[in-house]
Amino acid sequence: MNTSESIINLIPALLNAQKEITFAAKDAENPHYKSKYANLESVIEAIKKPLNDNGIVFVQAFEVSQPGYLCLNTRLMHISGEWIEDFLQLPLQKADAQGYGSAATYARRYALSAITGLFQADDDGQEAVKPAPLTKDQVQAIDAANDIIHYFSAGDFDECYRVFDDEKDTEIRLKIWSELQPHSKIRSTLKKMASEKSQQSKEI
Repeated sequence: MNTSESIINLIPALLNAQKEITFAAKDAENPHYKSKYANLESVIEAIKKPLNDNGIVFVQAFEVSQPGYLCLNTRLMHISGEWIEDFLQLPLQKADAQGYGSAATYARRYALSAITGLFQADDDGQEAVKPAPLTKDQVQAIDAANDIIHYFSAGDFDECYRVFDDEKDTEIRLKIWSELQPHSKIRSTLKKMASEKSQQSKEI
């Protein structure tokens, strides 16, 4: 999760909003599982007024993602200018307009519920998202990205760069870069280090 430099005003506002947020009504039916769940409209209805009454608005936008995946950014913004945001990336069941629309609706509902602390039954989740088996390259990229995140959290930026730079396969490097999409600070650091090392090479 990413935040503005300060969230001192946002936190108490979000706390008050969550005291008012209850449950989202289960008013949609999943015919495949013969069960009911709270649709996107019900989730928005449950959270919008409590958030707005406490000076908080939510914004959701889709980000560029690797083929076969959808990436959604959800941000809560306070009238003070403070904000928190997070990214949700999930695989598409079908790589067409219908598959994208289904995943987009599910992602918006799921992300809004998660970031606001709204409880909802996820009876339709299995239908909306059926992850495809990961390829060997994807597993390698995910492992490398997790290593980079770990070293970055520990403040070991040289090791971050080494993990990324050691991967010579262009496709896997692109996948690692995509996995790091929600971590803008890490990607900025890697770019800066690559530029510095390139300049040092020229000087030598």
